Amino acid sequence: MSRSNKICSLAQARFRNYARCHEPAEYRVRATLSTGREFLIYLCQSHMSHAWALAEALLERRIDGDPDARLECISFHQLKQARPAAPKSVASRAA
Repeated sequence: MSRSNKICSLAQARFRNYARCHEPAEYRVRATLSTGREFLIYLCQSHMSHAWALAEALLERRIDGDPDARLECISFHQLKQARPAAPKSVASRAA
């Protein structure tokens, strides 16, 4: 799946206080743990303000025998959106 086809991670995971979301992802969030491990979350614009809380919730689900692991930081990367096809110019249509 290419970057432009990613959907918000809330389409795939269930969270107690969030409804499912099927919007296109506009951001890739890299969550870094105190153990050095990392994981990615893809979020739409409306869920970006909840990135830290969502990363913490995923951390609680993914801890593999390391109860001391904690979320250290998150970084954001804006994904390129698929551009609509540009209309042909008048000059090229006349040719």
